[in-house]
Amino acid sequence: DELAQFSRAFRALPAVPFADVAAPGDVRIRSAMHAGSLYFYAANTGERAAAIRLQINGKRTATVDLADGRKVAPAGALTISLPPYSLRSYRADGKGLSLVSLP
Repeated sequence: DELAQFSRAFRALPAVPFADVAAPGDVRIRSAMHAGSLYFYAANTGERAAAIRLQINGKRTATVDLADGRKVAPAGALTISLPPYSLRSYRADGKGLSLVSLP
């Protein structure tokens, strides 16, 4: 169910300060470096579904969905579909990583 997914995604994030990343509309994106990995999440605060595209810059070796542990987007842009009032969280491993939102 959606509440359980939201809870898993939220609890998997490290308890560190996150910085805002530019995002469209009702979507909020934040990222933080922690223990050598880039952690980031996307939250849809609106009542309509949204889709965003993110680019992870740097030498990425893996990107993992924190809610279920599956690897996603081995290379290139990451497209995230967000139902209303949802949260998705991720960890990217690699060197010199940064996150940008794509149009």
